[in-house]
Amino acid sequence: MSTLRVLMAQSPFANVVDRLLETGRLAVDMAGNIDAPQGVQAWAEHDGKFTLVADQIAPEDAMPLLLHDAFHSGARPLLGMQHGPS
Repeated sequence: MSTLRVLMAQSPFANVVDRLLETGRLAVDMAGNIDAPQGVQAWAEHDGKFTLVADQIAPEDAMPLLLHDAFHSGARPLLGMQHGPS
């Protein structure tokens, strides 16, 4: 397991990270494995899936990047909630 994943598993959001990984809504991989452009650290898809590029992120930046991308796409997908009024 990468250092990035270990630190994420120890974060206050570990249960959310685990859930996202288990459901395939979060991917953590190396740039060469996913054809990530140089310097790209993370991205969010329109369907609420997130990708973190492990070898282009300082481990302490992983959670802030995930939360940053989550709120760009709306927090509901991150939390597994449907779109619409609450």
